[in-house]
Amino acid sequence: MPFTPFHFGVSVLVFSLSLFFLDPLALFVGTIFPDIEGITAVFILPGKGLPLHGPLHSFTGAFLSGIIVAFCSWFAFKMIFPTLVEQLQLDLPFSLPEYSFKRSLLSAQVSTISHIILDAPLYGEMDLLYPLGVGNSWYGLVPGSLIYLLCVLSFFLGGTILILRVGLTRSS
Repeated sequence: MPFTPFHFGVSVLVFSLSLFFLDPLALFVGTIFPDIEGITAVFILPGKGLPLHGPLHSFTGAFLSGIIVAFCSWFAFKMIFPTLVEQLQLDLPFSLPEYSFKRSLLSAQVSTISHIILDAPLYGEMDLLYPLGVGNSWYGLVPGSLIYLLCVLSFFLGGTILILRVGLTRSS
């Protein structure tokens, strides 16, 4: 799924089920982070022969990029957001969450790895165990239409759960 919003569906469901536990920024950025390859190949360096699904679309790449996403998210929640709120003198109706690096790392790993799991049956050019060069034995195991349906249903189910949980939290 090169640079599509379908991956967000699974993240919305995961976040709705773990409300207030996972780091939402790490979860949602990690969901799309591997698609930097596709965006680069198509929009930034077109015609250079770059793969749409290269090293970031492997379990190794997902794990390593998850560390980067986790650090950036943790840094944003720890340093950038509080500073912005203070400098802009914003009166937020809620407090910014305190996310530890462990929580951000878990969130980023869940989302980057789920991206690989969702893409693997769809794209034969993925090398799941890069740099070992063993290819993609998951290709074609699940029909693409089923994966897209799973993503869409996850989005609506997760969105519904999220709305209900936030509503119940506010009424308590």
